[in-house]
Amino acid sequence: YENVHSRSFGNQNRFGALGSIYIFGLKLRDGLNLYGKIDGSVNLPDHSSKYGFVRPRLDLIARFLPWLRVSGALVNTLDYGTPFLPYDAVMAGNEVHTRLDLLLGPLQISYGNRYSFVSRKWYRAQIYVSDVVGAFEPFVGYDQYLNSLSFGIYFRLDEMIDSIRRRKFETVRFES
Repeated sequence: YENVHSRSFGNQNRFGALGSIYIFGLKLRDGLNLYGKIDGSVNLPDHSSKYGFVRPRLDLIARFLPWLRVSGALVNTLDYGTPFLPYDAVMAGNEVHTRLDLLLGPLQISYGNRYSFVSRKWYRAQIYVSDVVGAFEPFVGYDQYLNSLSFGIYFRLDEMIDSIRRRKFETVRFES
């Protein structure tokens, strides 16, 4: 549930959900995998039209070198309803999504872009840099389509649990 405020478009209280359904995974050879899944989203506002999308996709991911991952996806997005804000809208139709990841130990540098067959242009360059430091992962990202720069810190629960599991606990005896 969220309350969205916009100077240009007003306010909206809405329930939002975003998710993916994994359909299949297929190892084509060492370092080359094919995946099928369906992504989707829905916004159910209190007092205006609903908006959402369904996005079947076929992903090919190659990792022939330990420090390099290249991926691409064929995507067909179907949207419905009217988006409340411009950034709620997705580009509908057939697309190709591409991504290149440099995996340099705990440092990750990624570049992605999307090509729309409807508008016949590359329209969403994205750059992402993160560095894992223990249970924390500071990041910075840029999105051309949203014209946004974001930064923050992810809390990596998996790392925290692993460090607790590795910890040696000793009992303390009190002499009487």
